[in-house]
Amino acid sequence: MRLEQLRYFIDVANTGSINFTAKKFFATQQSINAALKRLEEEVGYTLLKRSSSGVCLTKGGQLFLDYAIETVDGYNRTLDLLAQLNQSKKS
Repeated sequence: MRLEQLRYFIDVANTGSINFTAKKFFATQQSINAALKRLEEEVGYTLLKRSSSGVCLTKGGQLFLDYAIETVDGYNRTLDLLAQLNQSKKS
């Protein structure tokens, strides 16, 4: 599982659109969809219900969204702490 996949998943969950997510991340719809399919294969569960009108979360996708947000937020907080530590070393 890659952080990039989690970020895509969170954005698709929030927007309901693979197309919007692709534009935001300067990627193709195909690459976003492929990354999300790999994520679903890895977790062994369909996280997104895809239709012509957009994308919505399955029940498992809703549960997984909480994990994805927590993971990405934890990663970002850790980077912030490391940056602060690096700044304090320079002082």
